This record gives sequence, C-alpha cells and structure tokens, in this order.
Amino acid sequence: MINVHTAWADWSRTARPFANFRRENLQALTYKAEFDLDHQADYIDALVEAWAEKNPNWDVPVRAKLELQDLQLIDASLSHLDPSVANVRELREYIAKTRRLLEALAE
Repeated sequence: MINVHTAWADWSRTARPFANFRRENLQALTYKAEFDLDHQADYIDALVEAWAEKNPNWDVPVRAKLELQDLQLIDASLSHLDPSVANVRELREYIAKTRRLLEALAE
C-alpha cells in the first residue's frame, strides 16, 4: 500500500520536465506527451487538494483511476521513442512518480 502523503511529497518536489512544451517546441518528439503531462499535473494538484479536504463532491479514487488510464496512454506513446531522445528518460521517471501518487489516491 502506497502512502498518499509520501507519494505526494515525492511527486510535488519533482521537477516537471516539460521544457519543449514551455518553449512551444512543436517539432520536439516529446512535445505532445509534455503537453498532456503538464495539463494532467494541474488536475492532479486539484485532485490531491480534494482528497486532503475530503471533498464530498469529488470521487477521488475513481478520478485517480481515470488519470492512471490517461497516464498509461502517455507512457505508451513515449515507449515508442528511442530512450536516447532528449528528455525521454526524465519524462518516464516523472511518469513513474505520477503513477505512484495516482495509485495511492485510487486505493
């Protein structure tokens, strides 16, 4: 069982490796994944806040499971890229930390 507090602390202090997205480098092979992960990160912030507040209007476990499905699609898109492509390794590490947090929220 993953502790939400521990997973949140680890995830929230992890740098978001979205340089191509921030620079609007549309030609970068990782741009779409970075775009999707950046938007998901904003949603995860709200999801964790709802969890911490025990907000009755948010079914956090269900929403976390949906985010895990999206994360799997993003991860699959990166798995087709050569690991030597700039930023792929950092994105996969970020995805692993995101997965741990979402799995903790889904329990």
